[in-house]
Amino acid sequence: MGTCVSRPPRILALCPEPTMRAELARHIEEGGFQVLSFADPDRALATLARKEVEVVLCDADLGAAGAAVDWLIRARELETEAAFAVLVDGPNDLPRAAEAINRAGAAKILLTPWERDDLLDELGEAVAMVRRDTHRSRRFALITARQARIHRDRDRLRQDLARTLRRVGELEDQLEFLELSRVERIVEPSGDAEHVVGLLLQVLRGCVPALVTECEHIAQTAMASAQALGWSRAECMDLRHAALLHHILLPAHPSEDRAILTGARCEHATAAGELLVRLPGLSTVADIVARHHDANSDPDDLMRPPRTARLLHVISAFSCAMRKQEQAAPGEGPAGAQALALATNALLDAGDSVFDPELLHPFLTEHVPSLFGRDEHHLPLDALEPGMELARPILSGQLSLLSVGTTLNDPQIARLREMSAQHPIHGAWIRGHPNQAQGATTLAAHGAG
Repeated sequence: MGTCVSRPPRILALCPEPTMRAELARHIEEGGFQVLSFADPDRALATLARKEVEVVLCDADLGAAGAAVDWLIRARELETEAAFAVLVDGPNDLPRAAEAINRAGAAKILLTPWERDDLLDELGEAVAMVRRDTHRSRRFALITARQARIHRDRDRLRQDLARTLRRVGELEDQLEFLELSRVERIVEPSGDAEHVVGLLLQVLRGCVPALVTECEHIAQTAMASAQALGWSRAECMDLRHAALLHHILLPAHPSEDRAILTGARCEHATAAGELLVRLPGLSTVADIVARHHDANSDPDDLMRPPRTARLLHVISAFSCAMRKQEQAAPGEGPAGAQALALATNALLDAGDSVFDPELLHPFLTEHVPSLFGRDEHHLPLDALEPGMELARPILSGQLSLLSVGTTLNDPQIARLREMSAQHPIHGAWIRGHPNQAQGATTLAAHGAG
């Protein structure tokens, strides 16, 4: 209740007896109060729902037993801040008064017959109590609101500070790499890409040797894949240089290492491309680097990344997936069947919308086995035959369906084909090589860009 100080205190009186109601209203008005008097309880409640009052005065005798207390409880639900007073008929009616106090929170008990001055004094005390409590409640509510605002502001400042500190740290890291790689360090801008890339790697090797080692491994894989695809020497060299430099700014954006399988455009790739394009002879390399995390798009899309960037995306993502699997199971070794299966499935799960299928599938099924010196080949479930031995576990997500070394039988093959309708199963890796060339695909057959 918002007590209005521009009007006299308002008293709502409910009294069914006409003579008493009229006398009560007259005395209340003479005391300088506004009075709303009612004989009907429902009309009184309807008015209470619309208007603010300081005191609710109710006759304890509303006819039926307990009717007054029930009405007071309903009135309290409508007006929570008013003072409630009850008119009782002398000491004999005190049980009803006690019930009104206990159940409805009545603050005043007025005995009839009353003295005019005593009635007005009691009502005046009730009004003063309401206004005092209302003022206290408002002050408490104001203090509580201010404290809540202070707590919100403090939490917001802490979040802003933490965010700012993280951003400063990222900028410091990025500035360090930019400083190490800036154009002024290329003291011989001869335009020879091999020379420029060598100088950059020399600078980076002293700062982040592990990153350079990983990029060199990816570059070797990319070069071998591009040559197997029958690409020109110039294209192979551009891809090699891009692979050596594609993560030059990844340490400044460490969180983006987790997004490598999404095909999202990463800030570290864009920033590296903007840096490299300023260096002599690296404009083509810069474009490959800048777009090597772009998702595969419609083949007719003119904005589709060049095939060198698409292949680098596949190889870089596979290297990242293998690194994560080796970290999760360090005892299995760099060419462990479980790690290879999980890394391969991670790329296949990402799908053709992220990776170019004409580059992804030949790389995973043909080049990866030779890269790790594994005597195995990949077959779809429909091509499996009894007696074949598994070179890698067959997985559905993280669930291992069949382990390495299993010799397949008819029930197992039937079960796999049945499960493939509900769960993603990316074929099977079989020891040795197929006796016939059905379904065999060479990398060179997929070399069209």
